[in-house]
Formats: sequence, structure tokens, C-alpha cells
Amino acid sequence: GRILLIWHSSVDSGLLDLLKSFDPTPCPLTGPLTPGQRLERVKKEIETCETEAEDVLAEAKGLLEHRDSLYLALDMGKTESEGQRLVADSAATDSAIYLRGWVPDTVVDEVKGVLDKRELVHYSLRPSTEDETPPVYIHNIAPVRPFEMVTDLYGRPRPEESDPTPFFAFFFALFFGICLTDAGYGLLLIVFSLLFLKLLPLGPTTRKMFRMMIIAGVFTMIVGVLTGGFFGLTFEWSPVLSKLRKTLMVLDPLDPDQMFYFFYFALGLGYLHLLIGYTIGFIEALKQKDPQTALFRKLPWILVMLLVPLAVGLPMLGADGGWAWYGLIAIGLYVIVFSGVGDDSGLPRLGAGFFNLYTGFSGLFSDILSYARLFALGLATGVIAQVVNTMAFESSVIGMILILIVGHTFNLAMNTLGGFIHTARLQFVEYFGKFYTGGGRTFVPFARSMEHTVIKG
Repeated sequence: GRILLIWHSSVDSGLLDLLKSFDPTPCPLTGPLTPGQRLERVKKEIETCETEAEDVLAEAKGLLEHRDSLYLALDMGKTESEGQRLVADSAATDSAIYLRGWVPDTVVDEVKGVLDKRELVHYSLRPSTEDETPPVYIHNIAPVRPFEMVTDLYGRPRPEESDPTPFFAFFFALFFGICLTDAGYGLLLIVFSLLFLKLLPLGPTTRKMFRMMIIAGVFTMIVGVLTGGFFGLTFEWSPVLSKLRKTLMVLDPLDPDQMFYFFYFALGLGYLHLLIGYTIGFIEALKQKDPQTALFRKLPWILVMLLVPLAVGLPMLGADGGWAWYGLIAIGLYVIVFSGVGDDSGLPRLGAGFFNLYTGFSGLFSDILSYARLFALGLATGVIAQVVNTMAFESSVIGMILILIVGHTFNLAMNTLGGFIHTARLQFVEYFGKFYTGGGRTFVPFARSMEHTVIKG
């Protein structure tokens, strides 16, 4: 609650110091007006402000009918302004303009075709030189193109790097599907994404995101069918549906006897993911003419990841796996001797080699364990869905409907967000760290400003 204190101005300083710990709000009562008159004045000021706010709101509502035209005029004005800026920054006379810019390799012929139709236009095209840093333009096939949004979150590739989007698109959709493990949720993702794309005026990046969600929804449905997940239902009340679910189900993550198979599957998938990352890193290093990184920092760990399953698995199958262990020892010595190349010779170089061996093995082990988050999120989605169903089926009809709608909507929203974040993290930290740096400058073509308007074809 609040306390009102009134005192004479002669005791201001002492009383305020005494009340400092209570954080008082002083309100001096000086001047010819009494407190009652001041209160009436404040009430009139509030009424005046409310009236002005209502007038402004009414005027704003009246202007809404002109909103689309104003947005269109704004975008047209920005486009014209950008064109004038380019001309102002170029070498120009009263009769000629000299412009320079970048053109993606994929549209060179189209640009030539447009320029050839213009009179009094002379142009020349040349590749970039070594002292130039061109902006990066990426363009992929239709199923991969939506995942360019994820690449942009991390950063465009540098000019000398390959576009990572084709290398992670499949894994991103698969990992996302494993995080949800529910065919019903995958179906809802597809439906909602299609509705948003159809009904809302979305920008290019947002459209890519919802197209990506459609693909991820398909993978979620596939994983959900294979793991028996459909809104957390087991269909015990329907022998036909229950039999169909069990027939299509390959693994039940919620079954205590099969739970760890799902865990091992997540780690095995991560193992394959990292192996592909190291292989891409090896090829990228060779392409960038960096044999030191390729031969001493990437190749050894590719061989390690290939030999470890053989060294462990062959004895389990009754075969001799000793040669694989000897191979691992040889690779360890290779890393110690050669991975420090570039450091000082002698002990510092060997020290760097031992350090690289330790960080390589420990980093590889921790990276593989990071994929356990797929197991955890997939398990959490199924458990929460079943809890929602249990609460709903024990309630009244109205309560059941409300619990099912609110519960499954919450579960879908939270795990979709969690699935996206953790799947992106596995790409950005564990996967990209093996072959990708990013930080390139995005190619931004001179085009019409489409910040507020969307052209529907």
C-alpha cells in the first residue's frame, strides 16, 4: 500500500533523509492553489489528453484506407532514391554515367540480353581479381532453397568457400523430425505453414522459413510413423489402428526396453554427421590449397572415425580387430608428429602435437555426446503428449476439449521452437566447425524496394 505524508517545508531536508530508504516521491504543495484545486486541474488535464488521444485515433483510422497506397509510394520512393544515390556515387557527366557493380555468374547471360537491347549502352564483364572481395550469391535447387535462411542466420560463405546449405539441409530436416517424433505434429506443421504462405503477405525470408517448416513437417511425419507417435495416442481403443501403428513402428522411444536404442541411434546419427563434416573440411582445405589443414588437421580424424567402429565392432563379430587398433595408434603418432607443423620446431612442435591429439579426441567425444539432445527432445515431446492425453481423458467433455487443444498447441509450439534451436545449434557448432567459417558479404542486387509490398504472381 501507499502512505500519504504532509509536512511543513521547513523540515524538508531532514525528513527526506529519514525517508530515503522508503524511496519517497515528493510532491511540493507550493503556490496559490489548494490541494483540491490542484487535483481538479490534473483531472481536467487527463480528460483533455484522453479527448486528444481519441481524436488522433479516429484520424488514424480514417487514414487506414490510404495505408496500402502510402506503403506503395514509400517503396517506390526508396527505389528511386537508391537509384539516384547510385548515380550520385558514380562517375557522371551531363550526358554519360559510368557504373560498376557485381553480377552473379548464373545470370550473366540474362544481364547481357537486357543490356544488348539498350541503345547507347556500352558494357564489359570480367571476373573478380585477387585484391577484390566480391559479395556472395547463393542459389540452390527448390527443395534446398528454403534452408538458405539457416545459412543466413550463421553468415554467408566467404568467396573461397562452398555454400554449406546443400550439405546440411537433409540433416536439419531429419534432426528436427527426431526432436518432434510425432506424425500428428508434423501434419499440423505442414497445414499451418501452407495456410500462412497462402493467407499472409510474407517477405522472402519468412516465406523460406515456412517452406522449410513444410519439409521439416514431412520428415517429422516419417519419423513419427516409424516411432509410433501420433498426438501421443496408442490407439488401444481401436484394434485396427493399434495394429497398424505397431506394424509401421520400427522403434518405440517411450518403451523402457527400447529407449536406449533410440539414444544409440541419435549418437550414431551424430557420428555420421561429424564424419561427413570432417570429410567436407578435408575437401574444402584441398580446394583452398591448404594441404597443412587437410592432411594434418582433417584427414587424421576421418581415419580415426572410420577405424574406431572397426576396432570395436570386429571383435564383437568374432573377427580380428587388432589391426584397427594398431592403425589408431599410428594415427595418434602421426597427429603428434605432424599436426604441429607451422609451430616452432622441436619441443614446441611436439607439444602442439600432443595438445592437438588431446583436444581432438576430447572434442570429438563431446561433439558426439551433443547429439543426445535429439534423444532428449524426442522423448520429451512424446511424454508431454501422453501426459496431456491422460489429463484430458480424465476430465469432462468440455475440459477434455480445452486440455487437448491448449496442451497439444503448447507442446507443438515449445518443441517446435526447441527443435529448431537445438537442430540449428548442432549445425552451427558441431557441424560447421569442421569445414565452414562464414562471414561473407551478402549479394544485394539493385532492385525495387519490397519492404512493405509483396507482388503476387
